[in-house]
Amino acid sequence: EALTSIEGIAVGRADRQRIEKDVQARRKQIALLESKHEGTEKLALQRALQQGVFGREAEAVEDQDLEALEEELKQLEEEEAHLDAEVPKDLAPFAAGDRIVTLENLGDISAGHEGSVVEVDKDGDIKVLFDGQTEAQLIFHVDFDTLAPAGAMPTPSAPSVEKKYLTHEGACDL
Repeated sequence: EALTSIEGIAVGRADRQRIEKDVQARRKQIALLESKHEGTEKLALQRALQQGVFGREAEAVEDQDLEALEEELKQLEEEEAHLDAEVPKDLAPFAAGDRIVTLENLGDISAGHEGSVVEVDKDGDIKVLFDGQTEAQLIFHVDFDTLAPAGAMPTPSAPSVEKKYLTHEGACDL
């Protein structure tokens, strides 16, 4: 519902494509988390049925079995937390403290603007404090193609000026 609202707000904005990419990435992430949650629920239900938790045998479940199930659930939660904590390398090419530059306009940040990465979150997204600003901007990993390490962006060279000479005929035309 919130993602649909964001898409509606993006209509007519200069950075609409970036916002739509971000929304699609978040939808995929939500679908993955929902899938993980369903799998965990199914596993818990299967184990509960095997142990007879919903039948008359429920009273027969020994403390030992209950402890084993709790330990198994704890391990699953730790594995899930560990997987969530891992950030794929292709999603995190920047680290806290890195200086970056925008290669093209990114929202209200113009191309060529430099800043410092202040944080990398567990999804690989970064917060950047751009020079001259007081608040860090969140940049999603799907927009990393618009960034480069500072100094990597080619600096525009001074335009070559063709020298013109005033001739006698040119002076007469003036």
